[in-house]
Amino acid sequence: MQIVTPFVTYGPLRDWLNLAEPHLMARGITLCENRRPWDEAIWPYATAGFFKVKKQIPRILDQMIKMDP
Repeated sequence: MQIVTPFVTYGPLRDWLNLAEPHLMARGITLCENRRPWDEAIWPYATAGFFKVKKQIPRILDQMIKMDP
């Protein structure tokens, strides 16, 4: 059995997943995190609050639109 979830970076949910994963694995359940393209595009700018990301939103959206088939 497998649980699929979006990639979780930090915070209470990451802490919970880190604690839950060994218990899931002991029961034969695999946790699979999927890092979405927009996560990948935004991640380099998400280092010091929202304003670095906000400045990049137009470029990121343009990049995402070009990637969409």
